[in-house]
Amino acid sequence: MAAQLGGLFAQLNNALLQHPLNQSFDFSVPGEPVRPTDTMHPLLQMGAQGIGSAMGIDKDALATSQQSVKERQETHRKALVERAKSLGLDEVAKGLEACGSVKDYLPQIMAEEQSLKATETAAVEWKRKQQMEDLKWKRQLAMADVKQKHAIEKEYAKWQMKSQERGTTSFNGQVWMTDGHGNPIAPLGKTEGEMGRVEDARKDAAEAELKKLKDLKTAGEKSADVQANVEEVLTLKEKLVFGSGLAAKAASLNPASDAAALDKSIRSLQSKLGLLVMTELKAMSATGATGFGSLSERELELLLNALTPLDVGMDDANLERNLQTVARYAKPFLDAYEAEYGSRPKGAMDPTREPRGETQGEPEYEYRTVNGKTQRRRIK
Repeated sequence: MAAQLGGLFAQLNNALLQHPLNQSFDFSVPGEPVRPTDTMHPLLQMGAQGIGSAMGIDKDALATSQQSVKERQETHRKALVERAKSLGLDEVAKGLEACGSVKDYLPQIMAEEQSLKATETAAVEWKRKQQMEDLKWKRQLAMADVKQKHAIEKEYAKWQMKSQERGTTSFNGQVWMTDGHGNPIAPLGKTEGEMGRVEDARKDAAEAELKKLKDLKTAGEKSADVQANVEEVLTLKEKLVFGSGLAAKAASLNPASDAAALDKSIRSLQSKLGLLVMTELKAMSATGATGFGSLSERELELLLNALTPLDVGMDDANLERNLQTVARYAKPFLDAYEAEYGSRPKGAMDPTREPRGETQGEPEYEYRTVNGKTQRRRIK
């Protein structure tokens, strides 16, 4: 039933996608089997899943690969939360419930389970040793004559008293309780050194997660700046009377011309792209440095031109192709931001974003959306 319903909606989806204005969709996941809904329009996905739910079809049968993987991850997370609670790891459970990274908390759960298993094993082993030792004493008593029994009973009593004594020893980062013979009974907790190491590791993981989120937020906002600037360049390019190329290059010498505005916007885009590249390089570095030292403005321009050249004198086809390259470069940062925060980031050029400390006397603009593109016009 699920396969028939999925096939029906897949046919409808294929018919819709044949329209030239429609875009293709890909909700597949590398390494996962491709599902019929992976290439389906989101609205059709919702329709198929809604009808399937009403007909009692398994939810996962009509889910996309991305939805299925996410559902499995959430199921795994919930199971880990329950495991953490059962082990008394309340902070770990809270961290997982707050959507903390599973890979950061799983080692703590596994370590606690190993510690618990070691406790149970130590208790069983100690009891076994006690029983074996006790059996040896009883055999000696059974085989001894009257004169020997008194001495053996005296030593047996000493052994029993010694077994009741308790001490401690350190082993493998744990403080263990021992009996008077030195046999480990159960772990009492982590040593001070081990507790310090665990706390340092926890702090390092928390700081790394915080840095990751900060880098992601910064890169997302800078990518939004780049994306908005790309749209602005495309809008300004359409206003050129003589088209782009050498004519636009010559016209840009006039500060009041549309070509000059386009040239200025392209330079602004190059600057924003440079900041995004530097942000990515810093995020990839363990020390937070780009690895390029102190770049001059000319060196940075050469670096960006190696990625994709942009100039007011380029012909339409090359300029648009390179602008698409810039947009594709920025897209993963925007997607990562949206996946983390649930919405697209707002760059500095976004009219709904809070100002980043603008100073009096700076130009003011109004924005409008035409055919899905944001256009900017200076009003002051």
